[in-house]
Amino acid sequence: MGIAPHATPRVLMPTDRPRILHLTMEHGADDARVYGKEVLSLLEKYGEIHLACPPASDASWRPAAGVVWHELPWYRGPSSWPSCWRAATRVVRSIPGPRIVHTHEPESAVAARLFGWCDPSRLIYDAHEYYPALRSSHRGALRGWLLRRVFSMMDSSSARSAGCVIAVDEDLAAHYARRGVEAAVVSNACGMIPESALRADRDGGRVVYAGGLSRARGIDVLLDAARRLIGAGVDLRLDLAGAVIDPAIGEAIASAAAEFPDRVRHLGVLRHDEVLSLLGETSIGVIPFRRVPFYTGRPVKLLEYAMTGNSVVATDQGPKADFVRAHGCGAVVPPGDAGALADALAERIGDPELARAEGARARSAAVSLCWEAVDRPVLLSVYERLLAIP
Repeated sequence: MGIAPHATPRVLMPTDRPRILHLTMEHGADDARVYGKEVLSLLEKYGEIHLACPPASDASWRPAAGVVWHELPWYRGPSSWPSCWRAATRVVRSIPGPRIVHTHEPESAVAARLFGWCDPSRLIYDAHEYYPALRSSHRGALRGWLLRRVFSMMDSSSARSAGCVIAVDEDLAAHYARRGVEAAVVSNACGMIPESALRADRDGGRVVYAGGLSRARGIDVLLDAARRLIGAGVDLRLDLAGAVIDPAIGEAIASAAAEFPDRVRHLGVLRHDEVLSLLGETSIGVIPFRRVPFYTGRPVKLLEYAMTGNSVVATDQGPKADFVRAHGCGAVVPPGDAGALADALAERIGDPELARAEGARARSAAVSLCWEAVDRPVLLSVYERLLAIP
């Protein structure tokens, strides 16, 4: 199973209309949201899109016909602002104006205003996270407080000065609304995957986590739960797909995989189509995030687990827990509680019919919320409005 190729562009961008530039300093060229959803959706409608960002994680990635890729250095924190901003400004000025500049972090939105990348009415600030919490996490008390203040100001300034704000979920949109800024919600919904692409004869013992591997994401708790289940004779097989972020977690994964080579696998970083193919074979998707501020949203993996028919076991935080409860598609457990996580997994491994029924309800919900039905029309309406500006 893989991602269906994008449709052939139908409409070419007239030379007298603004060029469209997506610019991000912290998402690679093959990012599932920036490239896989937003850029390709705009390409299909407008025929030419510029993408300025760091290289793809997949060395074989090549831009689709009509996407002009401009390489940027990776963002490495505030110390890299000058070099990243200089590189981005050179790219922007190489693209004839007028232009719509679609930024994906507050640092880029601030630079767009500072260096006049476009008319402010054609600047888009796309908030994937609540950045003040994201940027200040795990920084120590004093440094964390200072960074949170700095990025709160950057986030607010970006939202108030942009021609349009896009928020990743309703909670973040409400945050901006409280500050007098209206935001369009373009979520991390999964694209439609046909039922025929999913395995009907799934192994009830296969559990998956796809995403960054770190303590904040609860991977140590998940490994603890897996050890308990394996020790108790539960027929669990755990697949971990993603990059190791914390060295200590990498060592813990390697140790578990060596101790239980038939039960725990680290598959490394996979292409997005490979991730979806993997999810089409597993039965239970896990989101074991700890109780940290910026993991309270509705992550991409939640809707990808759901779209591919997995039962979902998630920690009790925000929209992801609300989704599981609302649709009866899995279990919600306290963050950091390996025992509760193990119990939820054991219940579903021991009762494959329960997991299948929850997976079916998860898929039904995800289909109704899929990118093509809900979020793509919102994204295109934002562009129609900005392109209509004289």
